[in-house]
Amino acid sequence: MATMTSCNQDRDMNETVSITSEVTSMAKSAEESSSMTPFDIKKVNDNYEVSFAESAMIYSIVDNSQNSQYIQKLKEALKMGVPLLITREEGLITNVQTTREKRNTTNYTPEYGYNNLTEAVESMKKLNALALELSNKNTYIYYESSHGIPNFNFRVDGCYARAHRMREILKSKGYKCEKVWIQGDLRAVTNKVTIRWGYHVAIAVKVTERIRQIQNGKYVMLNATVKKIIDPAFQNMPMDEKTWKDKCTNTMPTFYHVNGKSVLTWNNPKFLQLIYTNSNVYTINWRNNTRNYDNQYSNTRQVLNQYKNSIEYFTPNVTGLSFNIYP
Repeated sequence: MATMTSCNQDRDMNETVSITSEVTSMAKSAEESSSMTPFDIKKVNDNYEVSFAESAMIYSIVDNSQNSQYIQKLKEALKMGVPLLITREEGLITNVQTTREKRNTTNYTPEYGYNNLTEAVESMKKLNALALELSNKNTYIYYESSHGIPNFNFRVDGCYARAHRMREILKSKGYKCEKVWIQGDLRAVTNKVTIRWGYHVAIAVKVTERIRQIQNGKYVMLNATVKKIIDPAFQNMPMDEKTWKDKCTNTMPTFYHVNGKSVLTWNNPKFLQLIYTNSNVYTINWRNNTRNYDNQYSNTRQVLNQYKNSIEYFTPNVTGLSFNIYP
């Protein structure tokens, strides 16, 4: 079985799973309800797997007569692009109801002064220092402004809120950034288990690098502007796009808990797309490419507060074949 240990965010997320004789549950989850907009639903064995714009997790609902009306509501909402009131517990959808809430896709609150910020960080040394600062919980205490403190040790969900909060801190320091999004059936391997996402997002920052090129048969040093991704869910140093994508679509083998035994299984992630957007985009409905915004950081604060004390733990999924991690 896999043992659940506290994650040191200074370590790379892609570490070998340790095997011990005990499985440790680190937290308990309660049933919760919120308005969510489905962008994908597919049948997998005896369940439907559902992805929502408001969560990076992939949720399951058992395909039986009791849930038939819920599944039909999910399919109708998917076609219409409207939210539903979704009740879920430990990654399972337990109730689905219609809601009158409309998804805010318009940036009602103008953001002044962003275009006057610095386009690119002046050096890799400076960017490394910024990445360390953005990966440090204490940074958000000093700059809290009632907008919450990211919990980088809980990576199951909330990446959209963490990225938005990081974007706010970077803005306060005078720098622009972008958001980088990856969508698919993703796998990210921690030193505990495999996390499964429907999408993941982080911030991407332009930086001026000194590069060596050949001109007239001689090596010369030139300034070049490149993009680096900062994602404390994986590491506290900037990384290039390929490195980040590889971490989100990890194919390394993982130990799964099956009937009291640890079984080595290969991950099989499915990559669909990787895009960059303006940093003020909060979430995306991947079905119709609708962008949602949170310029007042009210949704950001709510999500960060929801997950601020959450700890990753696992429980067998409904098929009993693998570890799942839930809030």
